[in-house]
Amino acid sequence: NKYMYHIDTPTQCISRYDFDAKTGKLSNKTTAVKVPENEGSPDGMTIDCEGMLWVALWGGYAVARYNPETGEQLLKISVDAENISCCAFGGENMDELFITSAINDNGEGGELFWYQTNTKGMSTYRFGE
Repeated sequence: NKYMYHIDTPTQCISRYDFDAKTGKLSNKTTAVKVPENEGSPDGMTIDCEGMLWVALWGGYAVARYNPETGEQLLKISVDAENISCCAFGGENMDELFITSAINDNGEGGELFWYQTNTKGMSTYRFGE
């Protein structure tokens, strides 16, 4: 509950804001990650227990793990689908990454993929509870 991230797909940027959980206010916008255009466009995202970002790369056949402090790509998981739309942690130990894809112009895609990670995901925060 310290930061909030926003993906702006057309600019290839993931912004980070300081987040005040008591007031809901955002401040101090910075660029956490700038995804190179040849890697695909950032789409869905999740966060692991180390604070690293896992980003679905639309058109990039991959999910990438980034350090939001440095913008460095730490890991790239190749996926056998072009349009990777989202990723989420799950499983009994929250160490399994589920990856979704969308159908491309050729009618390929629309699958769910699974990847065993070496880290754990964060629990989802439910607003209004």
